[in-house]
Amino acid sequence: MNFNVIIDWKSFLAIGATAVGIILVTKIDSAAAKEVLIQAIDTCGNLAIVDNSNC
Repeated sequence: MNFNVIIDWKSFLAIGATAVGIILVTKIDSAAAKEVLIQAIDTCGNLAIVDNSNC
């Protein structure tokens, strides 16, 4: 029997984001966590805009 396991990079990204989220919830106060999450959302938005541009 042959088993092929294919792991996409998005699954690693999701696991990493989950780990970071757990660390944020347990270690950082709410104001600092808010700032970190706002920065992460802005960064993802900027990357999405750059990725979809045809320059």
